[in-house]
Order: sequence, then C-alpha cells, then structure tokens
Amino acid sequence: MLEASGCNGFPDLVKIDVDGFECSVLRGASQVMRRHPKVAIEVHPCWLPRYGSSASEVVALLSLDSYRLWVLSHGFQQVKLSSGEGLVRYSRKIYLFLLPAQL
Repeated sequence: MLEASGCNGFPDLVKIDVDGFECSVLRGASQVMRRHPKVAIEVHPCWLPRYGSSASEVVALLSLDSYRLWVLSHGFQQVKLSSGEGLVRYSRKIYLFLLPAQL
C-alpha cells in the first residue's frame, strides 16, 4: 500500500505486506524507492520461491546502501540492525524496517 503524503505526491512511508510478492512490488515501486521513503516490509522467505524470487533478490531491490536496515524475526521481541547479508538464513516471516541513511 502506498500513501502519498510526502512532497510531489511521493510517500514518506511505504508499508509492504504482500505474502510472497515483495519483489514484484519493489520492482514496480522503483521510482518511489529512489526517493528513499521510510519502509516497513513483511517478508516470507519460504514463500518467495513460489513466486519466482528469493530473499537475496529482495535485498538487492532495497538499495541498502541508502538505508539503515532493522530486522525483527517472527517470534522475537528485539529489532536488530542488519547489513542485509544474513536475511537468506531466515525461513520464517521477518519484518524489515528501513530508514534513510541520512536520518
């Protein structure tokens, strides 16, 4: 879901919860993502291959060089700063929170 509350009709915050279609959404939102909004995304690593993608592809589409990435693994109560490298090891649902690096 995209909500245009930012400047020039671009959102300040993007929330993605699409149960396996994360890569499709991120590819379609490339123009929005170039503006570096805050991002909250729920990822189901085990569902991604069903729809022709992977956790590695999600990470590549997120342009992490422009963001600080925080990860919350399903069932845990602590959000951890991440480089994105270890996301492929998760098999259960994870929550990603991205803040632009300049904040």
